[in-house]
Amino acid sequence: MTIMGIVALAVIVIVIIYLIVGAMKLINPGKSNESQTTQTETQTESQTDSQDTEKMIAVENVCGQTKEEAQQTLEAQGLYMFEAAQQKSDQPAGTILEQDPTGGSQVLEGSTVNVIVAGDQNVDYTDDNKDSETEKVVVPSVKGYLEKDAVNALNNAGLKVVKNYQYSDSVDAGKVISQTPAGGSSVDSGTTVTIVVSQGQKSVNVSSVLGDTKDKASNKLTGAGLKVAVKEAYSDSVEAGKVISQSIAGGKTVPAGTTVTITVSLGPEQVSYSFSKTYAAPEGAVSASYSLTGSDGVSYDGGDEDVSGSLTISASDMECASGKVTITWTIETIDDEGLSDTTTKTETHSVKFTKQ
Repeated sequence: MTIMGIVALAVIVIVIIYLIVGAMKLINPGKSNESQTTQTETQTESQTDSQDTEKMIAVENVCGQTKEEAQQTLEAQGLYMFEAAQQKSDQPAGTILEQDPTGGSQVLEGSTVNVIVAGDQNVDYTDDNKDSETEKVVVPSVKGYLEKDAVNALNNAGLKVVKNYQYSDSVDAGKVISQTPAGGSSVDSGTTVTIVVSQGQKSVNVSSVLGDTKDKASNKLTGAGLKVAVKEAYSDSVEAGKVISQSIAGGKTVPAGTTVTITVSLGPEQVSYSFSKTYAAPEGAVSASYSLTGSDGVSYDGGDEDVSGSLTISASDMECASGKVTITWTIETIDDEGLSDTTTKTETHSVKFTKQ
């Protein structure tokens, strides 16, 4: 057989094999697809199993809870809690201050939530080298700084900041009153510095205390953060022991610590009066009967006296400012024959008394 014959025979064999394979596919077309489908289903089931084992959970917010409460909350979710640090705070010891991841974050079941807990000192439990020397920094003095500038200065020095606020009569609002630790102290880097920021002078509303007793008025004003000064004065219209007036009217707003002066009634003023006057006796008067009666109807002086030219009437400690004097003179006359005769003469005078 020639070479060309051999080549031709090989071509014929290849064609026959191709035709046989094609015929087999036409007879059983689903076998290949079934294999692919089985492979796809196996892959899908594998992915589903993987998703079921990696369950995602929304972390509860445990800030503000105690350590025990927080641990129970997180464990109930299938999570673990790790106390990463303790930090000085004005919150009760054991209170959760911060957490990572934060509340609401999505994490895998079995994940660990790191928390920072309030305590009496600053401790970082994640520091593997805490037995080695910690970097020291000098605390900047920020007294008198604006709040924002104070925080920036302390943060730039590698320190943390906790802010408290209080009223102050001497430090402008928004400025730092004090700090702990004090400026110039040498502390570990990351130490928390507490600053107290002024809210300025506290303003209070002045209550009206008119008509109140002295004690009630004083308690009401001091209870509002005010100081009280007391004066006394007589009053014909306000009962003794009650407030006649106040130096700052009710309803006014003033800085806390302002002094309000209240004037307390002593009741009507008790004034005493006196009177003294000499009356000339008529010619021939030998005696007189007299009385001094106040406008209040009280007789303050009176009697009978022998007179020789005049009569003096006087009284003191009288409780009214005016009255009247009544004098009846006994006059003796002698006629030409030497016989005596007696007559009387009455006179009344309206008088004013002198304040003692």
